[in-house]
Amino acid sequence: MVAVLDQADTGSRPFRAAASDGNVYWCKYPMSDHGREAVVNEVLASIVGEKIGAPVRPWTILDLDRSLVGTIIGESERIFRLPADPLFGSLALQHCAVSKAVGEVDQDSNYSKFPKLFALWMLCDAGDVQMLYDFDDESAVCSIDHGLWFASFMCLPWSLDLPAGEPLPMLRKRIPEVDWQKAIDAVAKVDMSLLDEFRTAVPPEWGIEDKQLQRLAQFVCDNRDRTIEKLMDYKQRYGMR
Repeated sequence: MVAVLDQADTGSRPFRAAASDGNVYWCKYPMSDHGREAVVNEVLASIVGEKIGAPVRPWTILDLDRSLVGTIIGESERIFRLPADPLFGSLALQHCAVSKAVGEVDQDSNYSKFPKLFALWMLCDAGDVQMLYDFDDESAVCSIDHGLWFASFMCLPWSLDLPAGEPLPMLRKRIPEVDWQKAIDAVAKVDMSLLDEFRTAVPPEWGIEDKQLQRLAQFVCDNRDRTIEKLMDYKQRYGMR
């Protein structure tokens, strides 16, 4: 990361930054108001999304240019200094809108995307579900802001024995049965190989114990059967031939 552009006024205080690869990313760091668990959740949810083919933004782990370490960002009570630790970066979009509502179902390839989004939300016990609609790509949808996922509450992150159970967004349009089935088939392939990907992706500087990554990978796998069952129900209720 070579330059800080601006900051969003939200709980985790993400900021836009330019990277040496020429791209702009929304960045989150381990010591935000939501805690280090929130930035780990961003990484793990992205991995699970990629695993099942759910639409998540391209992401990367960013290292700061040394000249930026200690740079002051924000105003008033929201001031903080950039740490030396790696950051999570989500590729920014230029023309888009954030929503908590399922919409534009029949636009672009969204028919195939929404079943896998529902799968992702259930596998990772998503809290504070948010979607991004890309106006430069026929309102193509993707999932963003995964900080309060994996049964995380503001004061109780990773309460894996107490899933958040947040209601899923309402679905008001039918989706082809074949797309529901593709989501079901993708979820059926989820297994503990996730753990190796979690271990590889989470920077050691974030101080996350391996037993925690094991718990989180197992949590996703434990949600597999109930997710398939729910997707089959959606297929019956909201499917079309």
